[in-house]
Amino acid sequence: LAQRFHTVMLTDVPVLHMADRNEARRFITLIDALYEAHAVLIMSCCSDIYHIFTGQFDDGDASPLLGHAGEEEVFAFQRAISRLVEMASSQWIINGRNRFLADNARRQAHEAAHPPTLE
Repeated sequence: LAQRFHTVMLTDVPVLHMADRNEARRFITLIDALYEAHAVLIMSCCSDIYHIFTGQFDDGDASPLLGHAGEEEVFAFQRAISRLVEMASSQWIINGRNRFLADNARRQAHEAAHPPTLE
């Protein structure tokens, strides 16, 4: 998917809890693949990206029973969040594989740096 398409749209991403570990792992794998392929991700979610993974169970309990297994998911999700932040930057778009978006981002950056003067 990441190698074939330069832009991927992902909608309605839910907040993920520890009970959703399998889904969270698949989401992290997708983000990693898109990041490595330098693809553009257009994503909508039910939360901001910093709170998309709670590290807790649905009832809000950050259970000590999780131990190291839960720590692994939390670390992987922190890495995914860092990648999502980078992928949201204009520099990511400019350096990306989607030439239309890259050209548009370059034009906007140029216009911001050199605003037209009113005479």
